[in-house]
Amino acid sequence: MEHFTDIATKSNELLMLTDEAMVEIISSDDLNVKNEEIVFESIIRWINHDPNERRQHIAKLLRCIRLGLLSTQYFVETVKVAAWRLSLLTRSYQQYCCAICTVNNFSH
Repeated sequence: MEHFTDIATKSNELLMLTDEAMVEIISSDDLNVKNEEIVFESIIRWINHDPNERRQHIAKLLRCIRLGLLSTQYFVETVKVAAWRLSLLTRSYQQYCCAICTVNNFSH
């Protein structure tokens, strides 16, 4: 998807997608973004459009983020903090994040 950044940040088209469509788009190797932070922010924007219905999909969506492409600072200060603060993660995904932090020597 060539214009994902514009759609993700400015358009309401993103907000109308199903969870399956979001997964398909953000996990695509053809996704054209300058950094993976845009993918994370699009997930949060999509969930915040209907949080009561969509928060159940957070773990599935976050698995699509290429964590290796996020800076350590962004992961620790934004992704991890937002996920824990909002209590959006399932227990298994919390364990996954802790394992990532341990492997990468991130503090948590």
